[in-house]
Amino acid sequence: MVHTTIESGNSLCSAVISQPDYQWQYQLRHERDVTAQSEAIDALHNFPAPATRKALTDTIESEQTYYKIRCRAALCLTKVANAMISSWAGPPAMLTIFRKMFGSFSAPHIIKQNSFDNLQHYFLQKTIPVAMAGE
Repeated sequence: MVHTTIESGNSLCSAVISQPDYQWQYQLRHERDVTAQSEAIDALHNFPAPATRKALTDTIESEQTYYKIRCRAALCLTKVANAMISSWAGPPAMLTIFRKMFGSFSAPHIIKQNSFDNLQHYFLQKTIPVAMAGE
């Protein structure tokens, strides 16, 4: 749900825009505008479902997505995963992502040495454990 206030002359108008979860998920995945992606993440907090979880996971893993959106998606995934705790039987939401992105190739449970070649990965490596602590 997005609240928009428009001021025109002496009148003030307010509009509430709501859309189903699959439209927010599509907006997060395919919209290239950072503001639209941010709005989608804000809205997806309210839709704990496997499809939302998958959309947030895809965003976190996407190299083409702006790093701040990826970090916000990780924090949102914490809230969605916590809301789905009774219906989820798999591993913690971001443990698999963290191991895949930052684990050693030969032993994924061992974290790779810090490399500052890619600052997006550095910021994600800092954010994901904080988000996992909220799970």
